[in-house]
Amino acid sequence: MKTILTLAALALSFVASSALASPDAAHLPVTHLATLVSQPGESEHAFLLRIAPQLRDYATHTGYQACGLIGTDGQGRYGIELGSNRSHLGCIAHALPEGMTATGESIHGPGKKGGFTMSNTDKVIFAAMDDPHDEVDGLTPDSGILVTMHGQDPNVFSDTDFAAPSYLVTPTALLYQHGRSHVQAIEAEPNALAATP
Repeated sequence: MKTILTLAALALSFVASSALASPDAAHLPVTHLATLVSQPGESEHAFLLRIAPQLRDYATHTGYQACGLIGTDGQGRYGIELGSNRSHLGCIAHALPEGMTATGESIHGPGKKGGFTMSNTDKVIFAAMDDPHDEVDGLTPDSGILVTMHGQDPNVFSDTDFAAPSYLVTPTALLYQHGRSHVQAIEAEPNALAATP
């Protein structure tokens, strides 16, 4: 018989590989979704606003997060290897498009808002987070615990997100943060081919 544990009011999102507390999470399989590259003259913000619907649609259709590290070729082009660990809670990005280097920022789509039962991947990501939820310390895929989660807010950055600058695709907007006191909505530019902000 499995133990059932219900957790509420969690806001877990993107997990950067540098923020992991477990090597298991760093080696989770990644499903490659797309290689996305900016158009010539397209600013970083215009590029991210253009691709945001792909992350939103993926979350809507699957309930899973998608994410990617943002890369640049150093000459005004940006790119992302969009992927997913098929997790409701988080997403771990490692790859960059060929010839690009990391900007130090990432983008991720919304997690699952309603209730869901944690998959084995969710348990690995949850266990890897440096999170104060002591009641589930030691939660692993083979723990025999059926965990149902509720209350994720796909409209806000999680505590984990603030480990590094990042973008969040919410159900209705694109947000950027570079610290808890520096969160802003990214708006469409008057000229979509304007210089990078």
